[in-house]
Amino acid sequence: MTKVKPVKRIPNLAAKKTWGLRLNWLCYGAMLLLIAAESSFAEHGTIGLWIIQSFPLLLPLYGMLKGSHRAYSWLCFITLFYFTLAVVNVGMPSEFVTAYHVLSLLLSISLFFTAMLASRWLQYFNYWQQQDPSEL
Repeated sequence: MTKVKPVKRIPNLAAKKTWGLRLNWLCYGAMLLLIAAESSFAEHGTIGLWIIQSFPLLLPLYGMLKGSHRAYSWLCFITLFYFTLAVVNVGMPSEFVTAYHVLSLLLSISLFFTAMLASRWLQYFNYWQQQDPSEL
């Protein structure tokens, strides 16, 4: 017979969840705006390129709007593709690196961490809300 480990309480969970979701939405919107700006103002940018670059980020949007922690987990995985591309672009010879590439790298890192924390805190919040809503 296995012993079930009790789930630890996280202090200030409601506040952490709220701030985690806010920061995640801020990074998410900034990443979409950065992609839109690059597609609009770059000489090689087209609407087709914008759709191809934005589509993966829009996949978990419905679940995020519904408050599903799994959607935020999927956003973490999707963000890794943007991170990989940004690292490759920043690692190019210096004449090819632009502010867009550096900003894309910083935003993909920020989006990954905020989505990861939002997913975790949302999952714990939902768990404790079902267990004992008076303590939240």
